[in-house]
Amino acid sequence: GDFPHYETACAQVLALPIYPNLTEDQQRTVVTAIADFFKK
Repeated sequence: GDFPHYETACAQVLALPIYPNLTEDQQRTVVTAIADFFKK
């Protein structure tokens, strides 16, 4: 494509939702989703 470095980075980088007001329930949701992804 027009932006090969960007396209490579998008295929290799995982952006996690991390911010001070993330509740424990939201943290569990993120961790569960990641764990489920890697179980497949």
